[in-house]
Amino acid sequence: MRAQTSRLVLTLSLAAAACAPAVASTSYVRLPQPRAERDAAAIRVYEHTRPACAFEEIGRVAGRRTLPTQSPDDILDAMRRRASQMGGDAIIAFAEQQDGPSGVIITVSESASAGTIVTSSALVGTVVRFTDASCAAQVAATR
Repeated sequence: MRAQTSRLVLTLSLAAAACAPAVASTSYVRLPQPRAERDAAAIRVYEHTRPACAFEEIGRVAGRRTLPTQSPDDILDAMRRRASQMGGDAIIAFAEQQDGPSGVIITVSESASAGTIVTSSALVGTVVRFTDASCAAQVAATR
C-alpha cells in the first residue's frame, strides 16, 4: 500500500509540474554567498518605474504559458518563484514580448494551400538584487 501511495504522489507531482508555466532564466552574475530564498510573493514587480533602492542586475527571466488555461498571473507567480531562487529582490522592466509569427502551411494543390499562423508572447523582466539591506527592508515593508 505504501509503494502505491508513493507512486501516486510522484505521478501527481510530475503532472502538476507539467502543467506549470514554462520559465527560463539567465544569470548575469554569480551571487557571492548562498542566500536564503525569499518568499516568492515578496518579489516586487516594476513595469514602468524602477525601485528607489540601489540595485544590481543579476539576471533575466521569461515565462510563457504551457496550457491555454494559464493566466498571466500564473506566469508571473512562476517568474517570481524563479527570481527568488536566483537570489533576487524584484523584477524590473517587466513587459510582454511578442514572438514573431510562425505557422504551418500545407500545399493542397498547385493553386491552393491551407495553414495556420500563430503568434505567441512571453512575459519578460530583469531580476535585480538590492545592494542596501536597509532600503530593501523598507521596500519589503511597504508591500
